[in-house]
Amino acid sequence: MTGECRPGVGKVGGAARTSEGEHPEVEISRLRRAVADLEEKASLYSYLFDNLNDAAFIIGREGDFLDVNQAAVDRLGYSRQEFLAMRPQAINDGEHAAGVAGRMGEVFLQGSMFFETVHVARDGRRIPAEISARRIRFKDTDAILALARDISDRRKAEESLRESERRYRDLFENASDAIFILDKFCRYREVNRKAVEIFGFSREEFLGMTVYDVIPPQQVARSGEEFRKLPEQGEYDHFVGKMRTKDDRWLDIEVSSTAIFENGIWAGSRDIVRDITDRTRVEEELRAAKEAAETANVAKSQFVANMSHEIRTPLGGLLGLLAMLEHGPLDTERKRYLDLAKVSGERLLQVINDVLDFAKIEAKKLDMEERCFPLRRTVEETVAIFLPRAETKGLLLRCNLGEGLPGIVCGDPGRLSQILLNLLDNAIKFTEQGEIRLSIDLGKTGDGEVELLFCVRDTGIGVPPANQADIFSAFTQVDGSHSRRHGGTGLGLAISSQLAAMMGGSMWLQSPPADEATEQSTARGSAFFFTVRLRLQGAAGEESAMLPLSEEVAEEPLHGRVLLAEDDFVNRMLATALLEKLGLEVVQAVNGHDALEKIAGDRFDLVLMDVQMPEMDGFEATRAIRGLEAGREGRNRLPIIALTAHAMQGDRERCLASGMDDYLAKPIATAEIRRMVRNYLQGEK
Repeated sequence: MTGECRPGVGKVGGAARTSEGEHPEVEISRLRRAVADLEEKASLYSYLFDNLNDAAFIIGREGDFLDVNQAAVDRLGYSRQEFLAMRPQAINDGEHAAGVAGRMGEVFLQGSMFFETVHVARDGRRIPAEISARRIRFKDTDAILALARDISDRRKAEESLRESERRYRDLFENASDAIFILDKFCRYREVNRKAVEIFGFSREEFLGMTVYDVIPPQQVARSGEEFRKLPEQGEYDHFVGKMRTKDDRWLDIEVSSTAIFENGIWAGSRDIVRDITDRTRVEEELRAAKEAAETANVAKSQFVANMSHEIRTPLGGLLGLLAMLEHGPLDTERKRYLDLAKVSGERLLQVINDVLDFAKIEAKKLDMEERCFPLRRTVEETVAIFLPRAETKGLLLRCNLGEGLPGIVCGDPGRLSQILLNLLDNAIKFTEQGEIRLSIDLGKTGDGEVELLFCVRDTGIGVPPANQADIFSAFTQVDGSHSRRHGGTGLGLAISSQLAAMMGGSMWLQSPPADEATEQSTARGSAFFFTVRLRLQGAAGEESAMLPLSEEVAEEPLHGRVLLAEDDFVNRMLATALLEKLGLEVVQAVNGHDALEKIAGDRFDLVLMDVQMPEMDGFEATRAIRGLEAGREGRNRLPIIALTAHAMQGDRERCLASGMDDYLAKPIATAEIRRMVRNYLQGEK
């Protein structure tokens, strides 16, 4: 049985075919996949378009908006529908709107373009924008995709940078100091107006020079070293040197330098240069004036010391001789003359002491002693000195001691007595009738110290209000006229006030006038107050163990050989007589050479050595004696006590430094020399 064929009809694997030879189901499947791909791409495009950070606009050939993204809506405030009814010119400011159409045409021709514009939002905000425009196909037609980036922050940063540069330029050009910008080879790269003004070179001249062209040769090495260290240190300040001007003057300069880095690499420095020529000159003048003042002060101190020596030496001899004459037979008239001579000598000595104390205080070279002493006895002994004078003038002198005063205190009893002596002396001097009263009261106590309040009251002439402000100034007197009744140097109160301050206290005056406190009224009576702070030692009852004021201790005679080295004949004779009265054997020497020869050939128990002698002074002689002792083993150290009319601070230290053991200032008090000689001879130093 044979088969039968039909035109146009056939089977392949049991399935029908299309006219192109492809099965219809296959074609449908392919089309479906293509549609799905397109839908996926459209979705991705829509997602990307709406999620761009930049505002995106699609613009057609007719110059209208075909689409905008969400960023454009959010930034400019128009809805999508409003955008689609607008043209690009509507969102650009007037200055840029006119050129938008032309730029769009260029994009269609060239394919792309970048430019900047300013968009205007719905609320009127002006937003600077950077536009990136590119030609694209959109819905089967040519269009432009314009991406607009908001550059407001960048514009602000640029403006801030420009403003900073303007401020820097203003500061740079208007600075009061010269400013130089240098490269790392020390070449000038920029200079300000002040640099041109100070140094005289033009900007162009500076830019052809290096630092080394304008500094002295001796400064090159130091400047170069500082510059080489700059990258590591970052800066240096107050480099002082010199710099040349165009007219070849050398100015003193002070330089502060800061390293400049570009991209982390050292590029040079910024130098601020100050002209200190005037300041240096003033400093030199001040230094010269200070040195001159110091030289003058040294000369003054030396003059005071020399005058002290020249006056004290004969005065000490004079007072000593008067003291010796007092012990001899004298009739009434001669005794009166002797007393007058002693008073005159003591007054002269007080004047010298006031001048010396004032010089020491002025030079801040007054030493304060620190030792314990009985307060009541010290005060009573001081007051006792003035009893004869008070009685002679018919004045009542009283001393009132407050309750609770300590028995033993520690400080400088000599300076405390000096204050009381000055105040009591003035009170008696300026009081013709009535009384003088000294009172002492207890002040604050604590930390092992006590404050004492002293008051010296009188019924004298007082101090007028016009004079009270200056009463504690040096050389000030209530009556400074040539016809004044009362003498004095005008230093006592100034010294006393300073001494009170040095003892932790102060001094003040109360002097009320008789009627009204006016410049014309006459004040009557004064009250001088002062306080001091002293360390406490023991209790108030301890003073009962002291000897009565009138009791004297019999002095036992001393034994020993003393070498007295003194060039002044009167003082040598006086000291010899005094020492012999103490029971001592005295050998005399007239200078240092003489003393050295006697010591080399003899044995002595003590040496009293004048400091200022001809040929060889006491310092040199003492050093030579110590040298002899060093060369003789087994020989005991010979005590040497300095005798000097110098009385400035440093004299004692100089004596001890030369090898002396102690120090006595002329005129020498009998009790003091007796005490010191006894201490050294009996080993009670």
